[in-house]
Amino acid sequence: MSSSYASRLTEIKNRGRVGDREYCDIDAKIEQDVRKLADLIRASKHCIIHTGAGISTSAGIPDFRGPNGVWTRGLAKHVVSQNVDNLHLRSGLPRTAISEVHGTLFAEWCDTCRREIRRVEEVQSMGLRATGNLCDVCGGNLRDMVCDWTSPLPDHELKRAMREHREADLVICAGSSLRVDPVGQFPKNLTRRRDKRYGKFEPGKIVIINLQRTTYDKYCALRIFGRVDDVFKRLLEILESDDEDDDFMVEDDEDEEFDFDYEDEDNDEPDVDLENKYYSAKGLKEEHPMDAINEFQTVVDAETEKGDWGFKSLKQICKVAFKLGRYDLVLKNYPLMLTYIKSAVARNYSEKSINNILDYVSGASDMKFLEQFYSLTLDCLNENKNERLWVKTNLKLAKLWLDRKEFPRFNKILRELRATCQTDDGSDDQKKGTLLLEIYALEIQMYTETKNNKKLKALYQQCLNVKSAIPHPKIMGVIRECGGKMHMSESEWEKAQTDFFEAFKNYDEAGSGQRITCLKYLVLANMLMESQINPFDSQETKPYKNDADIVAMTNLLNAYQRKDIFEVEKILRENRATIMDDVFIRTYIDGVLKKIRTQVLVKLIKPYTRIEIPFISKQLNVPIQDVEDLLVGLILDKKINGKIDQVNLRLELFSKFVRDYCGFN
Repeated sequence: MSSSYASRLTEIKNRGRVGDREYCDIDAKIEQDVRKLADLIRASKHCIIHTGAGISTSAGIPDFRGPNGVWTRGLAKHVVSQNVDNLHLRSGLPRTAISEVHGTLFAEWCDTCRREIRRVEEVQSMGLRATGNLCDVCGGNLRDMVCDWTSPLPDHELKRAMREHREADLVICAGSSLRVDPVGQFPKNLTRRRDKRYGKFEPGKIVIINLQRTTYDKYCALRIFGRVDDVFKRLLEILESDDEDDDFMVEDDEDEEFDFDYEDEDNDEPDVDLENKYYSAKGLKEEHPMDAINEFQTVVDAETEKGDWGFKSLKQICKVAFKLGRYDLVLKNYPLMLTYIKSAVARNYSEKSINNILDYVSGASDMKFLEQFYSLTLDCLNENKNERLWVKTNLKLAKLWLDRKEFPRFNKILRELRATCQTDDGSDDQKKGTLLLEIYALEIQMYTETKNNKKLKALYQQCLNVKSAIPHPKIMGVIRECGGKMHMSESEWEKAQTDFFEAFKNYDEAGSGQRITCLKYLVLANMLMESQINPFDSQETKPYKNDADIVAMTNLLNAYQRKDIFEVEKILRENRATIMDDVFIRTYIDGVLKKIRTQVLVKLIKPYTRIEIPFISKQLNVPIQDVEDLLVGLILDKKINGKIDQVNLRLELFSKFVRDYCGFN
C-alpha cells in the first residue's frame, strides 16, 4: 500500500487500537490447519476471499490467478478487498472478480457517464473529489476513487460485496483485523448459504488468517495465526496435488464485460420487505430505542412462518430492552426467541446468536434476572440437546452462584460440568483442556473464597500441568491471581509476586480491568518480600505507573523503599478508597507496616547502647506496647543483642548488638 496514502487521510483522533500483540502458531499446527482449509475450499460451492492490509505484494503471496491459483482452479468466486493499492488487479484477477470497497488509488471515474479509467500512477487526490481531469468519452469531470475517513463508500462496490458475502458458504479473511466498519462486519453478519429447497439461509463458514486476534475469532470454523504469504503458499502446494480435471474447474470469465453503471441490484430474496424493516429498525436503536423495539416487533408479526428475520428481530428486542434496563421485556421476548431454535433457524446460527446474547447480558447487576435468564436458556438447551451452549450457560450460572456465595448450588453445577470433561474411568479428559481450565478457574475461586488452601494448592498445580489447552487469557488471569493469593497466605512473597505479575499480564492481554487490582497486589507482595527492585521498571507495567487508580500504590512503594514511615502512614490515611477498601490488601497491610517500622526501629537504635522506649514510640508514632512487641521479636530472632528493662521502659544493647538486617550493618 502506498506510503503516502496514510499521510493524506483526514486526521481524526481515536480511530482504533494499534500495536496489538502478534501470535504465530507452531509450524506443525499451521500445516495441519492449512490442510483443513484445503478441505473446506474443496467442499465449498461459493468461496470468497476477504483481504486487508496484511496482504502485501512484497510478501511473496502466490498469484491468485497463476496456473494453479485459487482463482484459476475455480475455488474462489470473488475477492472483497479493503486495500486501495491495486494489488489484486495487478495479480491478474479480472475486474469483475473484485469488490474494492474502500476504492483504489489507481483509478478515476466520470461523474457523468460513470466510466472507470485505470491509471498506472497514483491519483493524487482522495475522498472522491474532482481531479481536474476530463472524461475522454463525454467530457465529464473525473473524480478519484479512494475513500477518506469521512467519505461514503462506493455504493456499487459495497452492494456487490454484500451480495457475495450473502451467497458465500465460505469466507476466507486474510490479513484483515475486521475492525473497519461496516465491511469488517460482513463476514459474520452477512455470510450465509441459501438453501433453495427450503427458501432459508444456512450460516457460512468463516476462516481468519492473520497474526492478531480479532473480535470475530469465536465465530470461526478455522482460525490460523500465521503469515498470509506462508499460509497461501502451503495451501497452493496442497491444491496443486489435486487432479487437474477435478469437479472444481470452472470457465474463466476474464473477458466478461464489466458493468460500471450504478444501478440497484435486482433483489431476488422473497423476504426483502422483512429485511428492509429489520435494517430500518436497527437504524433507530441508538436515538429512539423504544421505536426500534416496536419496529422489530412488526417484523416478527409480519413473518408468515418463523424464520431468520423474526429470530434476529427478537434478539435485537432483547438487546435493546436490556440496554434500557427493561428486564421485563427481555424475559417476555427471550422465550419467544428460543422457540425459533428447534427448526426455524440453522443450528450453528442460533448457537452463535444465543452465545452472543449470553455474553451481552452477563454484566447485569440484577442477580434475580440473570438466574431467570439462565434457567430459561438451560430449559431450552436441554430440550434441544445442545451440549456446547449448555456448558457455556452453566459456566455463567456457576459464576452467578459463586458471586452470591451460594456454594451448595455452585457445587451442584460444578459436578455436572466436571462430568462432561471426564473419561470412562472417571479421570479428567486432557483433550478437553480448555474447558477444564475454565472449570478449574471457577473451583479455584471458590477455594480461595473459603480459604481451603489444601484443595486450592492441589488444584492450582493441576491447572499448571494442563498442556493441551488454548485458554482465554482472562481464565489464566483468574488462576494466577488465586495462586498469588494462596502463596500470600503461606507467606511465600516471592512466589506470590511471580503469580500476580503473570495474572496482570494475562488480564492486560484480555483487556480486563482486573489488571489494575493485580498490579496493586504485585506492589504489595514486592513490599512484603522487601525487594529493592521497582515492579514498575518492567516493560509491561511501566505504562500503568501513573494510572489514577494505581498512583497511590506507586507512591506507597516509593515511600516504603525510602523507609519513610510517616509518608507511608499518610498515604494509607489519604487513599483509603484505592488501597484500604480492598479487603485483600487490608489483610496484609499490617505486615507491610510492621516491616517498615522494624526497619526504621533498627536504624534508629543502631547508634545507642541504651535508649528509652517512649522515645522510640514517639519516633515511630505507635503505642509503647507495639514498640515492645517489635523489640521482643527482634531479640528472639537474634537480630539485635540486648534486653528490655520493663521497669524503666528502656532498651539496653550489648556490644555488636545489631546483626545485619535490612541493609543495616
